[in-house]
Amino acid sequence: MNVMMNSRAKPGGGGSAIESARLKRLELELAVELGVGAGKSFSDAVQQAAESVAADLLFVLPGADGAGHAALLRLTEDGGSRILQVRKSGSGFAVTEEQHIDAAVLGFARASIDVLERLRDDQQVLAPLASAAH
Repeated sequence: MNVMMNSRAKPGGGGSAIESARLKRLELELAVELGVGAGKSFSDAVQQAAESVAADLLFVLPGADGAGHAALLRLTEDGGSRILQVRKSGSGFAVTEEQHIDAAVLGFARASIDVLERLRDDQQVLAPLASAAH
């Protein structure tokens, strides 16, 4: 019996990095939408969504227009990382890819990542912080 299959339709076929990035973004968008739809605050919904896709929530800021919020996340995939912005406004939210994020906000996100990585690597700083009461 000869069976012809479309190789692109095979599950678990080791899809391309672009497909993986798209799926990770879609998973993030769905998680944020479910969180916001469940009545969670924007910050809580984004935090939970970041955890569900193994992303790092860098920070949440008030929106530039005074309404809504913006969160920046770092997704680490295939040995690299990319930054995404999730913005909330009155009508919903939008996810923005790194190349479309305002340069000043993107620079602040990258600086935050550098600081967090240095702190993580510096055990002399982390040991006292870990034992401190929260």
